[in-house]
Amino acid sequence: MSQPTLPIHMRRNYFDPVPELAELRAEQPISRVATPWGLDVWLVTRYEDVRAVFGEGARFDADAIGISAADINLSHSEIRRLLQPDFTARRVIQLKPRIEKHVAEHLDLLARSDKPADFIETVAKPLPLQLIFELLGLPVETQPEFYRLNSLRLTNTADPQAQADAAAQCRAQMMELVAENRRNPNDGMLGRMVVNHGAEIDDDTITKLVDLILLSGYESTTSMLGLGVLLLLRNPEQIPLVQDELTVNQAVEEMLRYLTPGHSARPRVATEDIVIGGTTIPKGDVVLCSLHAANRDPEFVSNPDNVDLSRTQNAHLTFGYGIRRCIGAPLAQVEMSTVYRETFRRFPDLRLAVPFDQVQFQSAMVTYSVTALPVTW
Repeated sequence: MSQPTLPIHMRRNYFDPVPELAELRAEQPISRVATPWGLDVWLVTRYEDVRAVFGEGARFDADAIGISAADINLSHSEIRRLLQPDFTARRVIQLKPRIEKHVAEHLDLLARSDKPADFIETVAKPLPLQLIFELLGLPVETQPEFYRLNSLRLTNTADPQAQADAAAQCRAQMMELVAENRRNPNDGMLGRMVVNHGAEIDDDTITKLVDLILLSGYESTTSMLGLGVLLLLRNPEQIPLVQDELTVNQAVEEMLRYLTPGHSARPRVATEDIVIGGTTIPKGDVVLCSLHAANRDPEFVSNPDNVDLSRTQNAHLTFGYGIRRCIGAPLAQVEMSTVYRETFRRFPDLRLAVPFDQVQFQSAMVTYSVTALPVTW
């Protein structure tokens, strides 16, 4: 399972980071590593050090490096101001009946499928994409093409020019949808953004904001749904904890800690010389935080390499920390809780249709995932 051609923080053995990452955390918790995009960066691996980097928003600038997310001409705080109203806990509660409806529909499709069925293609991939498209108010017929292009953009080993071309195609198509909403606003997030903020931000900025939401709004959830179901099938004694309304949310937090689909947080640039964990990061250097290493740090939780869905006090870093915490986290958590709960309620005999060692894992993407999950019941 180890992939030595990838940076150490992207290599995994099934659900686990490679042992070399734990060794690095213990011996050189902040060290220089090469990356697929040609930069040498400082890799931060300890839980407390990663939190410290997240907490230094002014001195570690995530907006200053071109290889980060969309090149939006707005500050992080301005982006959050524009997007936050659609991702509050209250808004997610309002969306919960719709989420439950779509989950039920996809599980109906699974129930009608020939056996074995691929849980990824039937549920884990289409469901989060459908929900983010519905939230934005985007035409359903554009989903397959956006998924194809975004998958290419998120592949760390893809040709840089191919990634740039895919990004340009996404932006061009999104620009057309923004222009259409200028003329006739839909009742989704895109339409509301045009109506409420269209006078203060231009079409290019709105396009990049919607593109950012689309790019980051489903891939990690898709990864977690596939990895999570597989993890539960490998630990059937813990399935009752996701079937129960009272414990499913707590169980999801442990799954997020243990699986950590995102290899790292967005790269950050040191805006001045700064000491983290006893190491001086020179001004202008790039810092990369290994989320999986931090979430498996024995200084953070006891027995970190054991999955325990009854674990409490689980302040994992999968969604970031502080003001940099992912604003889409509440939506993703409700999606995961609903899918895990309803899948194992409706399919109590769900099981893998192939030996575990035949399940294919994908490390080269921004998020770690399984490419297919054949199941039967």
